[in-house]
This record gives sequence, C-alpha cells and structure tokens, in this order.
Amino acid sequence: MTSDAAKSYAKSRLRAWGWDDNQFDSLNKLWEKESNWNYKAENPSGAVGIPQLKGGKNVPNFMNDYKLQIEHGFSYIKKNYGSPNSAWGHFQKKGWY
Repeated sequence: MTSDAAKSYAKSRLRAWGWDDNQFDSLNKLWEKESNWNYKAENPSGAVGIPQLKGGKNVPNFMNDYKLQIEHGFSYIKKNYGSPNSAWGHFQKKGWY
C-alpha cells in the first residue's frame, strides 16, 4: 500500500461522508502531520494508523487495512469536528485533534 493509494481512497470517500472535495486539502495536511499517511504508524500515546486513533489496535485488522483506518478516521472527524476543515483548524490551534 502506498500513501497515494490511501489518499486516492480517502478522496473518493469524502462525498459518502457528506463532505465536498475542498475538504481534502485539510485532511491531507492533518494526516501528513499525524502519520505521513503511514498505515503502520504508531506513537507512544497508543495512537495508531493513518488517522492516529487511540484504541485502533483493538479493532480487528485495523493495522493491516488502510481503508478501515480511513473510515474510522472519518467517523472520528465527523463525530468530533464535523469536517476535515474543522479538524485541521483545531489541530492548528492545539497541535492535536
């Protein structure tokens, strides 16, 4: 899996989550900072995967499936921020999302 494949998949799924294509730039910046789109990324806090979700390792197959990571990441963003643009805005102010 390449980061280009993950980015392409994420871009193709924006509308399914109710977002326009203009959300992708913020999503890209956010996940570049979090994991550099590395689906195997882990940090000391326990956050893992492309979206750096805590508890991700408890989801079956999470660490092997970039599409699953992206969908969980989108769910997290939708629930907590409403959109990638808002999540990126929060990240810029706080240094985390």
